[in-house]
Amino acid sequence: MAKAPAPAVKVAFESLRSLLGKEVDDPAVKALLAKAGKVAVKSDFIIAKEAGFDFSLERPEHAKRGAKKQLTCLFLYSEGRDQHRGFLDLPAGFSFTTRADLLAALPAPKQTWKIGKGKVPVTTKHPDHDEWSIEGYAITVDYREGDAHGMQVTLAGDPDAGRDLSNNPLHFATKPTDARPDAGLVGMALLVAWSADRFGLPKKHASGELAKQFAKRALAPTAFLVAACDKKLNTNDVAPDLENFLFGYTHRMWMSADEGAREKIDAKIHALLRLSAADKKEDERAYADDFLGTFSDLESPFYVPDSWQAVDRIAPVLDARWADFENTGFAKAPRLELYEKAAKLRDAVEIKPERVKLVAGTADDELAKDLVSCMGQPLTDKGVRAILGRAGLEVSKRVEPHANATLGVSYMAVNTKLDGRTKLVVDTVRFYGPKRRAYIRGADLEFLAYPGKLPNKLAFGMPRAAVAKLLGKPKSYEENDHFTMSETLRIMCTFAGNQLVEAYYGKPLK
Repeated sequence: MAKAPAPAVKVAFESLRSLLGKEVDDPAVKALLAKAGKVAVKSDFIIAKEAGFDFSLERPEHAKRGAKKQLTCLFLYSEGRDQHRGFLDLPAGFSFTTRADLLAALPAPKQTWKIGKGKVPVTTKHPDHDEWSIEGYAITVDYREGDAHGMQVTLAGDPDAGRDLSNNPLHFATKPTDARPDAGLVGMALLVAWSADRFGLPKKHASGELAKQFAKRALAPTAFLVAACDKKLNTNDVAPDLENFLFGYTHRMWMSADEGAREKIDAKIHALLRLSAADKKEDERAYADDFLGTFSDLESPFYVPDSWQAVDRIAPVLDARWADFENTGFAKAPRLELYEKAAKLRDAVEIKPERVKLVAGTADDELAKDLVSCMGQPLTDKGVRAILGRAGLEVSKRVEPHANATLGVSYMAVNTKLDGRTKLVVDTVRFYGPKRRAYIRGADLEFLAYPGKLPNKLAFGMPRAAVAKLLGKPKSYEENDHFTMSETLRIMCTFAGNQLVEAYYGKPLK
């Protein structure tokens, strides 16, 4: 006879709810988790399968870099879902039962949601979830075939705050050195400008001098986004009629709305809008894709100008998307003529790339050697800080890389033990040749060439054999040669077309 499974660990719902918003290492969090059976604390989740709950962990939206993560969402599971035991102490009125039973036992939900359509009336058949707002927190119930099979609990937040529309289409693009500093805001700025131009300003922005200037196109789109929206975008910043459309459009929620009904026309729309989703020919109805496609004739999307001309360039595409949503809900195939017209109107608007004038960095003959001498030294050292300052490099406060793309140099800061204490030190230094790229702190940067003398008599453009003759026999790995210079120093030289293009200074390989 099979042995009955051990009963689930019971944890009080109110105790769990009280942890929302607390940091992961808060004593109250640790104390409760100690009573929840076997618990795994991961980088983004706390998982308590034996008690039937999880927490998601996130840093507050506007927290300073390095801020500790907080418990932001509580997940409650039905028996067996995602290998969890069923949660035993659901809030009053809630149970893992049918949707009909929940609606009969509870007040009307705050909103009902159906994937592909967004917010729908509560009477809609087979929705994906309902959301209730109760005593300062929100409970969302997920359904599968009409039965509740999971719940999510979050702090309710400000009911007037609006839903987030923030979007950066440039997130995965390489940032050229001559891109405008706020290029990542242009995508959102054009979207709010289109909304204002086509539908007028919403109540939040309807009065005041900024609104008057924006309505007359006397204010650049990004200037309005910064001054009136604080560099963010939510549904209160656009016309109310656009809320459902833009929320799904900016969050890539319409990609599966059609269940194959648009499959035959997807590839044609993909071509007309110049979408570039890898080798796929699918149309995911996503703003980031449309932004990149609209400006794909520019050398880089970072060069999209902050101008009303750019608004006029993308407006026909947004008009077509809105009309498609209004007519089909993105659930049926639209008339192709809608997108053919949009493509023609888009291409009729010419724009010029917007670049900033670069001031190339300068380096004295000793700077590169001095930067390398900082390796292993604490960032609290005044001499180290002075050398980094000469290179225009930020003094790091945590483990991360820093770069000066116009000088062609970067360094990595790490923690290490010095004199029995953990200290932040300069770990590696790298010098770049022209147009080399590196991913630094969330940005894919393109570098100007380091202009000064490199250590060890190296020079960009040197042939591979010449570098080996200068530094000795290397260990070679495809385009990289590694030279162990001492017990504490390794030079890694990177080559392209048999010419030196990067010089990296770090510790020897183990």
